[in-house]
This record gives sequence, C-alpha cells and structure tokens, in this order.
Amino acid sequence: MKSCHVTGCTVLSLLLLGACAEGPDRAAADARALSEIQATARLFSASYVAGDIDSLATFYTNDGVAASGNGDFVRGRPAIDSMWVLPAGRSVLCHVTQAERLEVRGDVAYDWGYYGGQAAQEGVPLAPFAGKYVIVWERSDDGRWRMAVDVWSRSPGAENLALCPDARDA
Repeated sequence: MKSCHVTGCTVLSLLLLGACAEGPDRAAADARALSEIQATARLFSASYVAGDIDSLATFYTNDGVAASGNGDFVRGRPAIDSMWVLPAGRSVLCHVTQAERLEVRGDVAYDWGYYGGQAAQEGVPLAPFAGKYVIVWERSDDGRWRMAVDVWSRSPGAENLALCPDARDA
C-alpha cells in the first residue's frame, strides 16, 4: 500500500514539475491565444453584421462542423458558407458573444457562453435573438484560430441579456 502512495506522489510531483517548467512561457502563450480567440470572435461578429457572408466560412477549419439548435450538422467550409447566407432583404444589426469560459490547451481551445443579436427584414428591426453556444477552436497551420466545432441554440429568456446595445428596445 505504501509503495502505491509513493508512486502516486512521485507521479504528481513529476506532473507539477512539468507544469512549473512550462510556467511563464506557457502562461504567456495561453494569454496570447485567449486574446487572439477573443479578437477572432469579434471579427466574426463584425463580418456577420457587415454582411460579409462570404468570409464567415473562413473562420472555420476546412473540416469544421456547425449545428444550430434546430438544424442538423453542417460539415465543411462549402456547406458552412451556404448555411450563413441570409434570406433576401435580411440584414444583421448586431451580433455579439459573451464567453462564460474560454480555456486554451495548446492548439485547442474550449469556449462556451452566450450570444445575442438582432436582425432586420427590409430595414425593419426584428425581435432580438439570443442563446448559448459551445465552440471548439483549433489553431491552424497558418497560426490563426478557427472554429472546428460551433454549436448554438436559442434559450428562452436569453434575449433579456443586454448583449446588443438597444436591441431590447426594438
């Protein structure tokens, strides 16, 4: 029994030493990654609001998967590109995300939280939309963070989150 305890302590000590060896460099890399992912998420929202629908698929990995709460899995950039095409006369007035947790583990990150937005049809604002999301980010060979998995669903009452300025006043 005692040898198991010593082995467990030895393993734990080695793990802790490994974590300490990565310490400041790893923490700085993770902080950079968090900042890059947050900036990418803001750029995605800005592209959506600007109507730059053609660029939205480039925020996904080549084999990325997206799924809304009321749809099936959409796989790969060409299908994801088609998924984001808006109906005629539709525009997006606001789109934001609010991470509840964003955790980086090397070249992969886990991000979950809330989203909100508002669209318009022929210039007439529609009811705000909001919900929850889960994203798995991967760092691509070019160093950019892209969504490998993007899943979201509307949540009753989430539209009361003040994610978009003035969206609740529409």
